[in-house]
Amino acid sequence: MPDDGYFILESQWTGWRERFAWFPKQLEIRRYLNDRDIGYWTTDTRWVWLKTYYERAQPNGLVGSGVPPVIYDHETDLFGVLRKS
Repeated sequence: MPDDGYFILESQWTGWRERFAWFPKQLEIRRYLNDRDIGYWTTDTRWVWLKTYYERAQPNGLVGSGVPPVIYDHETDLFGVLRKS
């Protein structure tokens, strides 16, 4: 994850894993946007059911209430995986 000026994460994303959603699952799809030299992450939420999706994880370097220990990223097709690789 790029440095956004507030914190730096030392950890790296894991490799992509293929999964199948047998039951309805809410996916968080992260996008990195760059606006006039200011980069930031946005998260889109998408529901999938009976579909293959791809997941990767990154341990979070931040500690505090409300901060998840692991950040997950999902994609619903191979083109999204290739775009982020």
